[in-house]
Amino acid sequence: MATVIQSAFRTYSTQKKNIIPNLRRLREVETKIQRAGEKFSNLISNNPSLCGEKLRLTYAEYEESLTKGLLELDSIITKGVDVVREIRKNIVVKINAELAKIDSKKEDIRESVRREQLEKEEANNPQSQSDSDYSDCEDSDSSEQPMEIDSEMELEVVNYSDNCESKEAISDDTEFDEKLLELKAEEESLLLEKEKLDKMIACWESRQLKFEKKREAFVSG
Repeated sequence: MATVIQSAFRTYSTQKKNIIPNLRRLREVETKIQRAGEKFSNLISNNPSLCGEKLRLTYAEYEESLTKGLLELDSIITKGVDVVREIRKNIVVKINAELAKIDSKKEDIRESVRREQLEKEEANNPQSQSDSDYSDCEDSDSSEQPMEIDSEMELEVVNYSDNCESKEAISDDTEFDEKLLELKAEEESLLLEKEKLDKMIACWESRQLKFEKKREAFVSG
């Protein structure tokens, strides 16, 4: 009888040693997740106009906190204790629900980032207007007063006008070539930037796929 009592007491002591530290760790994880959720909610509610890269970073930070919480929960071993297993399961369900909400917003976030990039590009590359030059020429022609000139003066004026037109044509060709080179350089820069973005997106999608598989394996396990 004494042996049975001692064995039961040892079993109780062992379970008590396993339960208390695990419950403490579960509480710490739950507190971290709760604080991260409050911080995220405050940022979103206090900044209704949040968009673009700032919006993406806000969601990414919250997602990272949730993912770290799952990893911490994965390291807590229940050792057959029902109360520990049940609490851990409830926290995992809450985290997965928040992650699902983030996933549903990712397409909108990517679209917001794209719009912000387009607005920046348009602001940095304003279109130049050349119609004013043509209207100025028309105004100057209409304001000219007729006058009598002799043949020699007329010849000089004609020659001078031809020279000006020739110089303007050369200047226009040079300006056109310079703008064409600038456009080509900008196009090459955009292509390089697109390649980098494509690589980053591919890397992110690969990591996301690995994470989803790991999360599914953890939940199903």
